[in-house]
Amino acid sequence: MNGWDKFKIISNFICILLIPIAIAYIGNIHSTSLKERELQGKFVQIAVDILRAEPKYEDKQLREWATQVMNLYSGIDFSIEVKNDLIGVISIPDGLPTNIDKDCSYFLNRGIELYNAGDSIGARDYLKKAEEYCGEKYDIKKLINNIEGQHNN
Repeated sequence: MNGWDKFKIISNFICILLIPIAIAYIGNIHSTSLKERELQGKFVQIAVDILRAEPKYEDKQLREWATQVMNLYSGIDFSIEVKNDLIGVISIPDGLPTNIDKDCSYFLNRGIELYNAGDSIGARDYLKKAEEYCGEKYDIKKLINNIEGQHNN
């Protein structure tokens, strides 16, 4: 038996051992990732439930935590104005889907920011874009009416 034959036998043996180990490792990473996403989704749901309640002074720290969870797991950070509004002024209206995609969330968030800055015309433009972009995917008309109602009072 020459050197190449020994190398072939040893390399086949190593491959037989390493391939199942690699498959198990990759499967474990995938499974862990799925479990983590599921846990993140549960945290987001808890945060949304907290932010749906009317803001109270005694709930300020809990609402702060909920906005941090939303920022961490939603993929879009709330502006300081929106975060402060959610902590102490407004609640997330019922009927808001918890799985809104990033573009739709951006239009809604920007609309609220512009309302808070006093630019109601710009805010309406962004809310209209949100309705056009994601109105078919999500039932957000009620949400947009709620946002406009809170800022027109």
